[in-house]
Amino acid sequence: MIRTRQSQLRKIRFSNVELSDRHALEIQNLFEIALRQCENIIVENSMLPISFDPVTLNSAKFDHFSWVSSTGSSTVPTDAILQKLQYDMKSAVNKRSFLAEMDSISVEVMCDFLEVCSHVTSNRYQFLCTYFLLFLTTFTLEDASTCCIWPVLDVPARTTGQSVCYARYFRNF
Repeated sequence: MIRTRQSQLRKIRFSNVELSDRHALEIQNLFEIALRQCENIIVENSMLPISFDPVTLNSAKFDHFSWVSSTGSSTVPTDAILQKLQYDMKSAVNKRSFLAEMDSISVEVMCDFLEVCSHVTSNRYQFLCTYFLLFLTTFTLEDASTCCIWPVLDVPARTTGQSVCYARYFRNF
């Protein structure tokens, strides 16, 4: 956990944590506090006895939410999380970037998100598909009213003895 000088919780990370139902109330309360205060919430390879309250989720203030290879007492509402970030992106006075990492998302919500993104200045996005180690690159063409989506295999960052990383260069072409 990371907190600021103003005694506010800013970042919380659960990595390789497995908690039993015996700790459900304490961890649920901690997670709800994190949703209201934290900018970064990261849960990876963990099993937490928590469920998500839609009211708490709507008032959340995070700009980085990661839930990868983890489980909770209830299914993680990934669609609602992406919709919340989409709403924040449209309604925020000062436009801030965000990062969302989740194991699954519905096609309908993803298409709605891409439609919103087409109105932003930067219109190229990459989505990592962890199961196949590839990226989905999207590019919106406003003149043609189309959105192109294609897979790009991930290139290894470097080989033994190599000092330069070409992965990003090749991935973008």
